[in-house]
Amino acid sequence: MSKPNIPKRPNESYTARYRRERGEGSGRAKPGAVQRKLTRVVVAGSLLLFVVVIWLVVELGADRDEMLALFGTSLLFIGAPLLLGLVLGGAWVAVKAWRQRSGSSTRSERNSKPAS
Repeated sequence: MSKPNIPKRPNESYTARYRRERGEGSGRAKPGAVQRKLTRVVVAGSLLLFVVVIWLVVELGADRDEMLALFGTSLLFIGAPLLLGLVLGGAWVAVKAWRQRSGSSTRSERNSKPAS
């Protein structure tokens, strides 16, 4: 089967032409869709880690307390950078809000003001 004869625009890929012919949108995800997918992946990964720990206890006959300690350590290695990122992100947002409230302008705002 041959490719359809779609006129090519400059620097346009075959996929972009195909989507344009079919009337599809830009192919970008809706706002918030990426965040929902990321949340779903993190939750699924955490549940999978818990299931693997339980499977190791049953299959290998390992000590349950030792495996739960391993699970806790794994969560610590995941949670510590996550918590650090949340704290730094919150501090960043707080500083930006404080600067806006205090009336100090950013460098781009100072450069865009007309000289008087």
